[in-house]
Amino acid sequence: MWKALTGHFQPDPLATPENLAARDRVILHMVEIFSDAFFLWIRHRRDEKTARQHLVELLKNSADFAALIFKQPSSFEFRWDQATSARSGEERTLIVVPALVKVADEQGRRLEKQQIIMQPVVARI
Repeated sequence: MWKALTGHFQPDPLATPENLAARDRVILHMVEIFSDAFFLWIRHRRDEKTARQHLVELLKNSADFAALIFKQPSSFEFRWDQATSARSGEERTLIVVPALVKVADEQGRRLEKQQIIMQPVVARI
């Protein structure tokens, strides 16, 4: 109930130009830090601008999604533990994107059967 009340009374964090500008400044700073660390290994320099723009869009979408989830009376969890480092024979896997699971309904009540909104992305290692 506390989350629902907070979401109701908290103003939309992306509704004002000041908040959007602050979000964009933080995102550009994050992209610079990430770029300094990882773009040394980029294969083609002409792809660097496209990669940076893609990262900016990814982070903006993530911030928008976080604001949306924050306002929901429902509760969600990210799950990393479904088959992390699972072995089948000689093959090992690793979760690279967690599952998104709805654990509480629109009234804030715990769900008896949790709903998987997004399956985890698993990679072979």
